[in-house]
Formats: sequence, structure tokens, C-alpha cells
Amino acid sequence: MAQSKTSSENSKKPVQKVPEKNLISWSASEYIYYEKTPQYYLIAGIFVVVLFIILIIIKEWMTAFALIVIAAVLYIFSQKKPQVLKYKITNKGINIGTNSYPYNQLKSFWFIESPSSISIHFEPTKRISWPIIIQLGNIKQEKIRKILKKYLPEKTDQKEDYIDKIFRMIRF
Repeated sequence: MAQSKTSSENSKKPVQKVPEKNLISWSASEYIYYEKTPQYYLIAGIFVVVLFIILIIIKEWMTAFALIVIAAVLYIFSQKKPQVLKYKITNKGINIGTNSYPYNQLKSFWFIESPSSISIHFEPTKRISWPIIIQLGNIKQEKIRKILKKYLPEKTDQKEDYIDKIFRMIRF
């Protein structure tokens, strides 16, 4: 017995891929860099040495060791200058340098305004992952908001993290 194809099976057409369209692009620093003077390192060094001595006196050996390791890592990171990256928002997602993040891998976005910059934060859909942060540079916030709202919900109640505030205060 031959089965006849239904009209819905006959009308199936191959799905056309929508080409990626650049909606806006710009270049900006990957993060805000604060130039550090020799006095900055002197004060930080004195703080670390005093704290190290206190930890040794109270026999907190592991904490003293961890302090030295953390201080060394922070010193190395303080020397690294940011790269200027190319940012692009398309109809398919966001591109940061050579990395692409499709909209289906992002939950939402929000803006964080600090005294020295404005950044866009994206919340990934993965449970355990850090927000993706983009510096706006000289691009207008409203222009970006208008584009992104077509693809992602905006969180308006987000504030700068305490760690980010502390790092900004110590100019790190």
C-alpha cells in the first residue's frame, strides 16, 4: 500500500540561513587601566610587609605564604596593559576580538556606569560562568541599548560589584 505525502510534507522547504549583519562596531580597551607610580608600589609593598610581619608574629604561616603569592600575582597583573579590542554587535550575537557569543548563549545585559567608564555586562546562560564585560569607549550607551533590546532583556537593577569598586578605589 502506497502512502501519500501530506501537503505539509510537500511544502517543506530548506531553511534559509540569515546572513550575519553588522549592526554596530567599535574598538576600545579590554579593561580600564590605571597607570601606577613608584609611590603606588611603595605603599602597596609597605602594606604587604607589615601584614606579613603581623601574620608571622601570630604564627599564621599558611596565610603569610598566601599573602606573598597573592601580592606577587597582583604585581604581575598590574604590569599588564590592556589590548585594544574590536567589538561588534550583529543580528546573531556579539563579537569580542576573535570570540563570538550568539544571543542564545546570553540571558540578559546591563550597563554599569563608573566615574571613569561605562561598560556593558552580559549574563551567559551557562550556570557557572563570569559575566562578559565590554567597555563602551566612545560609543553612546543609548545606541547600544536600542540595538540589544531587540535581542536580549535588559536588567536595570544591576550595580557595580563590591570587588570592582574596591579595585577601582585602589586603582587596580
